[in-house]
Amino acid sequence: MDASYSEIIVRAEDALNSGNTRKTMALLRPLIEKGVPAALFLYSHFCISTSETDSEFDERRIGILHVLNDLGYAPGIYELGVCYETGDLVEVDKNIAAALYKKAAELGYPKGKLSHGLDLYHGSGGIKKSRALGLKFIRLAMDDNVEGAEVEWHRLKGTRT
Repeated sequence: MDASYSEIIVRAEDALNSGNTRKTMALLRPLIEKGVPAALFLYSHFCISTSETDSEFDERRIGILHVLNDLGYAPGIYELGVCYETGDLVEVDKNIAAALYKKAAELGYPKGKLSHGLDLYHGSGGIKKSRALGLKFIRLAMDDNVEGAEVEWHRLKGTRT
């Protein structure tokens, strides 16, 4: 991502965290229009106005996550996987979730590594069971300081932290 885009995204995140959605949108709008994945991802996390209903927000959010999947944007791919795993905005489909986690992991997304590693270890979500490969991905997630990765590593290895 272009350095100037990164700076704008950080400023937009700061504005959003301060509760200033108008400023957030003013910063993001040009990037959204250019299809910048990080801007689209941030845009998928907040209502744009008091006139946007919950249903409209949900529809926009899931639509953006599908676009981010098509663009190969790992954080969006992972988040779409979470939606399919939990049934948030879509019907639960563990196989789609597992495929999305795998895609995010292969793109280097740390949380995707943990989820894909667990799917591999347990052979869940239609993923062929491979404990060794699962542990490898969990270890990679642990190296990336993913919350919960170290606990899973020690639980599966039968060791204590």
